[in-house]
Amino acid sequence: MSHFLTKLVVIGAGTAAAGGGIVVGTSSKTTSSKQETFDSLTKKTIDTKPETSSTSSQKASICNVYLAESPTPKKAGESRKFTKFTDKFWSKDGFLKEVDKRKLWNKEELRREIADGCSKHGRVFVWWGVGNPASKGETWIYSKEMNTEKDWLKELKVDLSQLKQQDLPS
Repeated sequence: MSHFLTKLVVIGAGTAAAGGGIVVGTSSKTTSSKQETFDSLTKKTIDTKPETSSTSSQKASICNVYLAESPTPKKAGESRKFTKFTDKFWSKDGFLKEVDKRKLWNKEELRREIADGCSKHGRVFVWWGVGNPASKGETWIYSKEMNTEKDWLKELKVDLSQLKQQDLPS
């Protein structure tokens, strides 16, 4: 009888771990020491959690910077729009390295704006043009107005032909 109960507890624990619970009613006939063994095995089964993938947190930290041609000029009652993207495409870190290389006059401002845009939207759109003040010369321009929840890469009237297919996020 003792041998039978031991088998029952061992087999039952395996069944419980696989998602069953067949032994729960029968194991009450076991002695208290056997019950403790079964209970501790059951607790281990219940307490284990499936491994979570870190890809969702990795996706959240990925940020791409896209270079567009200058947006349309602002008209009364209309918003500016991007109409075409170039083949330039960087990761956030790659873009910031490029900013450092060029020794741009608005480097610190760009760093803050890119970090803010990345944390809010996971992507950033910039263009090369004359900054404000114009006397300081050309630089990459980031505009909050052009970096909202709107995904310019999915707009039908935006020319993406120069961006390679693998560059486009899915």
